Amino acid sequence: MKDLGYCPVCGSEGVTRERRLNGDDTCIKGHKYPSKDAISTREESILPVVRKRLEDLLRITSEGVILELLRQRRQEPEKWKNVPGFGRETNDNGKFK
Repeated sequence: MKDLGYCPVCGSEGVTRERRLNGDDTCIKGHKYPSKDAISTREESILPVVRKRLEDLLRITSEGVILELLRQRRQEPEKWKNVPGFGRETNDNGKFK
């Protein structure tokens, strides 16, 4: 069987290729992608997967930190009243900025 490269979505091995102009490949996990987008080496095929997982982890971590800060602000509003973006800041006259 001819090497069909690896899936650009998940890094799995390609298993089928359509025999037509601009045909699609399908990987073991069922992702369908243009044959021209198949990744030739295993090392390269891992990069999109790692990148996506890192982006997801960063997004989840960032959201978690923000939610935790908001929870703390609700529980102890006095500690947060002058924190930019979390409280209501006032100027010297006592008016909100």
